[in-house]
Amino acid sequence: MAMTEDLHIPDLVTTGEAADIMGMTKQGVAAQVEAGTLPARRVGRYTLIRRTVAEAARQGTESPHE
Repeated sequence: MAMTEDLHIPDLVTTGEAADIMGMTKQGVAAQVEAGTLPARRVGRYTLIRRTVAEAARQGTESPHE
C-alpha cells in the first residue's frame, strides 16, 4: 500500500507513483523536482507531487503550479 493511501490524500502521489504516471524513472522525476521544473512538497522522508501535475507533465502540457 502506498504511503499516500495511508493518509487518504488521493491527489498527492510519491515520486515513484508520479514516475509511473509520467512514463519515466523515479530518478528522472527526482531530477525534475530538484531542478524546479516539477513542483513538489517534502513531507517527512517523502516527496509528494500533485497527481494533476504529473498527469499534465505526461501529456506534455504546462504543469499547474502549487
